[in-house]
Amino acid sequence: MVDVTGCIKYSKYYRDRLLFSVEINDDGKVIFETKENNDRLKRRELKISSEELTRIYDQLDHIYFFNLSDSYVDATDDKSEDIKRNIVVSEGGKYKSVTYKQGKGMPLGLLVLQNLIEQAGMIQ
Repeated sequence: MVDVTGCIKYSKYYRDRLLFSVEINDDGKVIFETKENNDRLKRRELKISSEELTRIYDQLDHIYFFNLSDSYVDATDDKSEDIKRNIVVSEGGKYKSVTYKQGKGMPLGLLVLQNLIEQAGMIQ
């Protein structure tokens, strides 16, 4: 398992506008932020179990997250209405950011990771 000494941040965008973000710290603290229609930031904090945290970090290992491409977004795709996602992981002095659109040649394991993070943030 990865040495859990950092955090994971997952963000979802629509037309380059932030819809929400989920940050998971190495102590299991989860911070969920979303923008309301009036652009006010709404924040919720919760805690996940060490088992849930382990599942997320095991998935990072499983997909070799730090070896993934930085982007799975086709540069020629100008459909700005598409939903973009970004996962940033910092741990043990390493940092990696991956931006993607679902179905754009992204590894299936990235979708599994996304689902685990969304479950941790209690996003339905």
